[in-house]
Amino acid sequence: MIVVQFVCLGIVALYVVARVRNVPDPSSFCRRLCFLAVASWIAEETMILAYRFYRYDPQWNLFLGHVPLAIALIWPVVIHSAWDLAGALVRSKRVAFLGGLLVLADASLIEPIAVASGFWSWEVPGLFEVPLVGLIGWALFAGMAIRVLESNRMGSWVRDLWVLVVPGLFAHLGVLAFWWGGLRWFQREIPGEWACLVGWCLSLFLSGVVLRYQLGKRVSSSDLFLRIPPALFFYALVFGYGMQSSYLLIYSMAFAPPYVFLTIRSARIQESPSGDEYVVD
Repeated sequence: MIVVQFVCLGIVALYVVARVRNVPDPSSFCRRLCFLAVASWIAEETMILAYRFYRYDPQWNLFLGHVPLAIALIWPVVIHSAWDLAGALVRSKRVAFLGGLLVLADASLIEPIAVASGFWSWEVPGLFEVPLVGLIGWALFAGMAIRVLESNRMGSWVRDLWVLVVPGLFAHLGVLAFWWGGLRWFQREIPGEWACLVGWCLSLFLSGVVLRYQLGKRVSSSDLFLRIPPALFFYALVFGYGMQSSYLLIYSMAFAPPYVFLTIRSARIQESPSGDEYVVD
């Protein structure tokens, strides 16, 4: 577990160093990342205390309440990188929504692999032992966090403080709404073959969208490359820990094609920048 935590901290450090070198206001970036870390910890700690749906393996070090420090630091990077990617793909009015969807996709990959690796466990079944409400909760939190920060275009640190309260509250209300609105009646494990089928159908559809609309034109290759180290880390985990489930392996591979096509498209555009840009409206 020590190695895993050092890898997580290394991913965080790599992201911070790379982004600080390329943003116009490094201090604002660092402040917002710190606020996201605190907000993520508050949201997760209150979720655990309120619902007791999951718990972390005690082998994690440096717990902050019920949440390991490494987890509190890694989630802001997941959210901020999704924000960067969403901002390059769509116009500002859609950034928060797409950012939430991207985090939903990230969580749909991270959570099953982490559970198979024994990092934490859920009390309710679902997608490879991860309940859908857990995935939705992170998407709601991330989308609202991006919305709060995106709306503060002047970069006021006072207005940024709202991210400590609003996203967590929104996630709590959303989780309760989804749970009592129907998910509490769906407490069963999703068959692995169905998870693979849906995952690959979505993967092929999104890959087609990337190629059809040339979405890589506005995406920085550096932003996409920064998502590669955590992806490689979790793919290493699924090969190391998750090989007992062939369905999990097949399912996890479905997440790669859209990002691969997006990265290739972005690299080609930057090598030859001629052509009209396309932005999803």
